[in-house]
Amino acid sequence: AVGVQINVDIAELQSDVVEMRLPDSRWLTGKVLDADFDAPVTGVYVCFFNPAASKANPPIPLSAIAVSDAEGIFRLPVVPGEWNLRVRHEIDGYLTSTRVGQTFNSAGTTVTVTENNVPDDVIIKVARGLEVRGKVTGSDGAGLPNVTVLAENEDRPYNKASAVTNKLGLFTLSGLSPMVATRVSTWTDQGTAEQTIEGMEDAPLDKTVRKNIVLKVKPGTTLTGRVVQNGKPVPGIEVKLLSAPPQPPGQDWTRFRLIHKAITDAEGRYRVTGLHKGDQYQLEIEVTGTAQVCDWQYQSPYSQTMNADDGETIELPDALLVSNA
Repeated sequence: AVGVQINVDIAELQSDVVEMRLPDSRWLTGKVLDADFDAPVTGVYVCFFNPAASKANPPIPLSAIAVSDAEGIFRLPVVPGEWNLRVRHEIDGYLTSTRVGQTFNSAGTTVTVTENNVPDDVIIKVARGLEVRGKVTGSDGAGLPNVTVLAENEDRPYNKASAVTNKLGLFTLSGLSPMVATRVSTWTDQGTAEQTIEGMEDAPLDKTVRKNIVLKVKPGTTLTGRVVQNGKPVPGIEVKLLSAPPQPPGQDWTRFRLIHKAITDAEGRYRVTGLHKGDQYQLEIEVTGTAQVCDWQYQSPYSQTMNADDGETIELPDALLVSNA
């Protein structure tokens, strides 16, 4: 049945019984399809919203929710009226909602139910938003396999996606918003690469926007050093390198991004790369238990500015771990 909700003022109750009446409902059947291939999409939460009911005085909240099955089919109990059917949650690899400024939009459709008719051909299509296909190459143009590629929207909804290149260096990312700028980046032992794809505010939510890029890795400045505790090297510690490009005039904030990470070896040593002259940078040493990094000027939130040229290697002072136990 269709769910209902009422608000009750306990102080004004004249009875100890609260009555909630469920409206007579009928079943609406629909299907969720991939917008590109018309293939069924499984496990999609579909809910309805009735604008007229919510604007009534007093409001009459009505609700129901269903999940699409292996054939993409869902069934919802509804009552007569105009209904907005919307996808409720995110779907891996798809873009179901986005926001530009104060405007929010979500995947779905509108249907009208009457006393004598319930639509039986309702289709909700979900697209993959921004789909990025690309290749990661070395300086010689050859594809680099088994390289992690990250993508992130630089504004709401701040969606993220990741992939690992195949043996030819190829990758595919999806589920990103095409309406805002998206930064795509990668790092390898040979260096780093990144590219920004500009947003298109008028991009349709029900169609996939495809972009092809090439990420050509180039060496930057490399930072090396050790993580030690009680005078002994500490292996297995994750070290993240974050950077921010030179700050433009008038900008009073800095957004650091992950550009490389490494795990300390048996001698407690790490090596991270990808910085360029003028970049601001900081490191994050991920420790567990009661240990913490002691008075190390490179640890986040402290930041430094890179003054060395590409290709140079800088040895940092030891990062000392101390225990609070």
